[in-house]
Amino acid sequence: MLFVVLWIAFGAMAQVVWLQWWLIPVRLVLFPLLALVCFPWFLASGVAQQNLKLGKRILWWLGQSTVLVGGFILVLYLLPQLSFIYLLLPLFPILMLIFSFAAKLLNEPWSYGIGSAMFFGWILAAAFPLA
Repeated sequence: MLFVVLWIAFGAMAQVVWLQWWLIPVRLVLFPLLALVCFPWFLASGVAQQNLKLGKRILWWLGQSTVLVGGFILVLYLLPQLSFIYLLLPLFPILMLIFSFAAKLLNEPWSYGIGSAMFFGWILAAAFPLA
């Protein structure tokens, strides 16, 4: 259900504003694989955020955002042809904030992990080049 809510909320204007939200068949085939690869991260994040108070949740969000953005900066260093990611870097902390808010609302690591992994997998399938 979390995936459906996030997918509709972000996808409502995506076709008009920034990306093709409806996946072409090649990307649709990649979507389950990307969601599966993202699942361990989000499950671990959900377990770590379960029953956290606001201060610790903010620290978790900050650490998670730093690791994610740092990882993408490393990717950009190794693969400069993906320089369009520089434009997306400010969005990742915002996405992690939304995911952290969802983790607080659900307070159930498996539901959070599955829904968030599916949504992030969808974003990766929709936004990143195939080649």
